[in-house]
Amino acid sequence: MNYFFMDHRVRKIGVFYDGSYVFQVRNYYKRVHDRHGILDFNGLHTFVKQEIARIEGLSEQELSMCKIVDAHFFQGRRSAHQSDADALKGERAFDDMLSRMGVTTHYLPLKKRGSFEMEKGIDVWLALEALEQSYYKHYDFVVLLAGDGDYLPLLRKLNAFGIRVMLLFWEFEYEDDKGTVRYTSASDALKNEATYPMDMVEVCDGPKGNILFTKDKARDEETTSDPEEYEGTLLSVGRDYGFIKHESFPDNVYFLTKNADGNLKRGDRVAFDVEDGPNGKTVVTHVRRVEGH
Repeated sequence: MNYFFMDHRVRKIGVFYDGSYVFQVRNYYKRVHDRHGILDFNGLHTFVKQEIARIEGLSEQELSMCKIVDAHFFQGRRSAHQSDADALKGERAFDDMLSRMGVTTHYLPLKKRGSFEMEKGIDVWLALEALEQSYYKHYDFVVLLAGDGDYLPLLRKLNAFGIRVMLLFWEFEYEDDKGTVRYTSASDALKNEATYPMDMVEVCDGPKGNILFTKDKARDEETTSDPEEYEGTLLSVGRDYGFIKHESFPDNVYFLTKNADGNLKRGDRVAFDVEDGPNGKTVVTHVRRVEGH
């Protein structure tokens, strides 16, 4: 292509990660999916630039006109005194990896609600940051990696600004090794509001997915904690939920009946797993009777 006929207008791109959503996706592809690969942030950024160049009708020589000028990662995080040394080391390594890529991290402490921890305010912070940066830096595109319908007002406001939104979303369901059904989804309203909704499950399973993954474990800086196992006494179990008494939790432990074995009754000695779930929440899974009690 003749240099004088090339499109020299830079397309400015802002990328915003809902960290808890991306965490679920990375765990799925690392542990469950046949790829057993590590979703790579550098590969994601390359994919984003290539797709925007395709949308804009740019040639391969004009790919450099697509610039990610900002990337921001938002997530809730446990306080240092609640994390062990391995978790803190993993978090530091993950932050270092994002820093090398020019991704700005934003963390808020997880909030206690009874015996659970959950994110509060992360979605609001992401939305405010995306709006502010879009206003001052005049993005041509905002790329959002999220699935929560709470981001719908953000997309509507960006559309009103004339900023095109690319939504990268994943939807999948699987059964873990303990028989618990896990699923990750995206709001239909969010997909409908996005200028370019992209089903990343199809992308990851297709030829374009090859640039999105690495097998290099040295680049897998993110920590993925295994579930912690506890034993307690079953206080009650109903059609939808129940409660377990355990001395480590100041409040009785709440669980969903669908995450428990059948034929449990009040007073049973039960084992249960506690792990990080969607949106930074701590969830109880695989409640089962302890043999011999």
